[in-house]
Amino acid sequence: MFRKVTIATGGLYLHSMPGRFESWDEFQSNCNNNKIDRILCLTSMLEINAKSPDYAVAIEQQSLCCTIDIYPIKDFSTPEDLQQFSTALQLCAQRLQSGENLLIHCAAGIGRTGSSAICLLIKLGYSLTDATALVTAAGSAPETRGQKSFVASYAQQGSVE
Repeated sequence: MFRKVTIATGGLYLHSMPGRFESWDEFQSNCNNNKIDRILCLTSMLEINAKSPDYAVAIEQQSLCCTIDIYPIKDFSTPEDLQQFSTALQLCAQRLQSGENLLIHCAAGIGRTGSSAICLLIKLGYSLTDATALVTAAGSAPETRGQKSFVASYAQQGSVE
């Protein structure tokens, strides 16, 4: 299920790994219906192959309904390179500000997705409190102590410009 985060510009959607908990056709239909322009995938190809073979094939054959950026983060973990993560989110923020619709996902669509979405909203100028409330209302949130710490630190550091 595509879960929309209500923001001022563009469309931000949170989701589990495409094709993992719904049929591949259902995902593609939802992607088209929500006019998704880009996917920010937070899982590795190894994880995708294991959990959603149809999605893996679509990525490998470049047959997705939109563009994809893959920024893998280990399950229940946080980004290993803060600067690269911040740069990836800056690109996402620019796309949202230009009116694009972005889908963020990990495996279940909860921890990595929620943590990254909160950081993205911080990058867009939302406070940590507001960003957390918006993402939580959409059904995602940091799951681990490490993810919660990472998000709080990201907000305090001014999202590493």
